[in-house]
Amino acid sequence: MAKPKMKNQDFFNLGLPKWPALVVVGEPVTPEQAAEIILRTDSLYFSTNDRPWAEDLNSYLYDVESCSSYRLTDAIQSKLGLADRDWEKVSRYMNAATAAVGRIPLNYLNNHQIASSWIGGAHGWCSWNGEIGCSNYNIGKWPSVGDVYDEWTRIAKAFPFLELKCQLMNHEASDHDSVDDPGPVVEFRIKNGRVKMVKPEDYLKRPSFGGWSGGFGNERGCNFSQFKRAVDFCRAKFKK
Repeated sequence: MAKPKMKNQDFFNLGLPKWPALVVVGEPVTPEQAAEIILRTDSLYFSTNDRPWAEDLNSYLYDVESCSSYRLTDAIQSKLGLADRDWEKVSRYMNAATAAVGRIPLNYLNNHQIASSWIGGAHGWCSWNGEIGCSNYNIGKWPSVGDVYDEWTRIAKAFPFLELKCQLMNHEASDHDSVDDPGPVVEFRIKNGRVKMVKPEDYLKRPSFGGWSGGFGNERGCNFSQFKRAVDFCRAKFKK
């Protein structure tokens, strides 16, 4: 007798570790599509020790005096002429700036291909040249299957041309021996703007922690011209 088909709630009830390894494989997209994906799936808070790079990024995206991410709120306050720390107005300003480029709110499936202080440098499931895939890092802390499903749903709706598969593991990318039976817990299939979950039969690709693999500096994933073109394109696309 065939096993009963799993429903979404059955997948949502599956447990994940604190830092599950993420594996993505998919069909390539155009560099133009990749630029939009990367910008809109970035948190747009540029966490990097490369201060000159953060200053360039913040200045252009938020239209403020050149500043590090640590000083961004001060720069926005100065631009708005706020005498006191009015966090509500600063937050509205930042939200408007990121909404203007169509940022998709994400906690787990962000691409970090602009700037990253992670030991592996810039990373993500989409590269600037349009390659779709990753297998060298974890997401967390404590994601649920439902959380990740919701994020892929937002991404698939925004980019209906995406065709990819994603697995979350019961172990970290750097540690296959932490569990008795290492392997994927759930597989997401994204196509035609929709997300489907299936029970994995095997690894799509065996994850393994990898160091930084390219870019324009240890914590830079692109150059300023690439970033500017992406911002300009998205601003034009979402201009009200």
